Amino acid sequence: MQTDSQSPITPGFHGRGLELFADQPFYLPGQKVKGRLQANLEHDTSVGSLSLSLQGIESTHFTVQEGKNKYTYESKRDLLNVGVQLLPKSTIQAGSTPFPFSFDLPTDALPSHTGRTASVTWKLSATADVPWGGNIKSELYLLVYTVAQGVQAVPVISENQEHAPRIRLSLSSNLYQPGEAIEGRLALLAPGNLRSVTLQLMLEETAFGKGTWTGKTSGSRTTPVMVGSSVRYSIQDLSSGEIPFHLPLSTNTACTYSGTNSSIRWYVYATLDVPHSVDLHLAAPFVVGLKQA
Repeated sequence: MQTDSQSPITPGFHGRGLELFADQPFYLPGQKVKGRLQANLEHDTSVGSLSLSLQGIESTHFTVQEGKNKYTYESKRDLLNVGVQLLPKSTIQAGSTPFPFSFDLPTDALPSHTGRTASVTWKLSATADVPWGGNIKSELYLLVYTVAQGVQAVPVISENQEHAPRIRLSLSSNLYQPGEAIEGRLALLAPGNLRSVTLQLMLEETAFGKGTWTGKTSGSRTTPVMVGSSVRYSIQDLSSGEIPFHLPLSTNTACTYSGTNSSIRWYVYATLDVPHSVDLHLAAPFVVGLKQA
């Protein structure tokens, strides 16, 4: 680039830094990720290079209790790792300078997920190599959804097996998109000694990994994670008839998936509070994903 004689170039990084912008709030497998890297500078700045990469990673990390000992297992798998040089050795002028970019997501990309034992991340990373000034970096995490291929939307009905107390948990569908609300109905079939029923979303996360201790080759762990707020219905509420309920999914809700080293499943989880006895439980499964057009 041509330099302005009124704005001399000096070593080091001058200005506010780098900003990454994506063209969509979320992406699907096989789509193009387009956007721009914007350099915001107060002075003309010399750079050795300006580069950008897109990396997708499926990773797990968990511990398992075996007797008195705890063992750690972990895994890391690249789903994608591609980069491009946006600018060779050159000078970036003062002001805001955009650098457009485009990457292709794999057609089998897993959906974004950040859990307790497993995660799937899609990250844009920009680096400006500034001589005598150190590297300047910027990152942007992308949200990836998946389409629920082959899932036909049908109602879900679940009942616990105990004779009493006994409830029926009904969902209007087995398929919901991120940002929608789970709609269902709760019915009391036999009260027994029931005091109340609590409903909450539950994420079941399964992770596989290699042992970090000698002799521990591989292991797995399934972790139930309660998500969002719970809703409690007393026996008086339940005795008045079937109760409709709504449990919202956030727009960042992870889509159901099964990867190489991890998987997640979703449930509406009911806890039956029985005084002076062990609580009873009932789970109604559903799938999170975009509906096929």
